[in-house]
Amino acid sequence: MPHDDIMHQKARYLIESGRIENLGNGIYNVIGEHGTYTIAQDHTGKLSCNCQGYLNKGRCSHAQAVALLTNKKRLRPKPR
Repeated sequence: MPHDDIMHQKARYLIESGRIENLGNGIYNVIGEHGTYTIAQDHTGKLSCNCQGYLNKGRCSHAQAVALLTNKKRLRPKPR
């Protein structure tokens, strides 16, 4: 299975299992397999993640999950 398909499957799993939390102001927490990661959206809409995969390759399932989810609907910030 191509790497992009695997990443997409992981992203779908993160969405379907409710592992994404909108913290507001373009910041999201994603609970991944190996920890909780922070995804940030800059003023241009570009997403970045602090996981090792993103730092090494410039892409990851965590950022892809947020991209898929925010393209479908807007996540509301969690009430404090």
